[in-house]
Amino acid sequence: MFSDSHGNAGILIGVMLTFVFALLFVLHAEMAVLNNKSLRIQNALDASISAASTHMNMRSQAIPPAAAEERFLFHLRANLMLNENFTPQTGSVASDTVTYEFLVFNTLSNSGVGSRVVGESTPTGIVVNDPGVWAAVTVPIRPFFTGILGERIEIYRHRLVEFVLTR
Repeated sequence: MFSDSHGNAGILIGVMLTFVFALLFVLHAEMAVLNNKSLRIQNALDASISAASTHMNMRSQAIPPAAAEERFLFHLRANLMLNENFTPQTGSVASDTVTYEFLVFNTLSNSGVGSRVVGESTPTGIVVNDPGVWAAVTVPIRPFFTGILGERIEIYRHRLVEFVLTR
């Protein structure tokens, strides 16, 4: 029945193509999972920086850096399910310690300890034109298929929230 040499080659090619398609499916599934985790991290950052920006004093048009950072960290830990030392809790998207950067930008007359001056740039190169808050997080995650994409991937996300002042 399988004595024809052309038939054996067809079976071999079929097995090889099945392997290639299976590998492509696994990579596609892994990328979908990583994209989902990346969106969850971005949403957590957005909610945390929004909470921090509520400290904007509209009368003085200034943001107190210490209070804004404290609120940011509280919400970041809650949103990413992190312990006080930024290690992941059960169910967190993070696989190891999360790092963050947090900057407050105020006008020159309101710039105090812990804040930068409007007109400067964020570490990502965005020029800040109005008082605002910028933050970034680096979240290490473990891919589902660790052999294909490595043992650990770091997702970096940042966000700037500015308050446009009437001039």
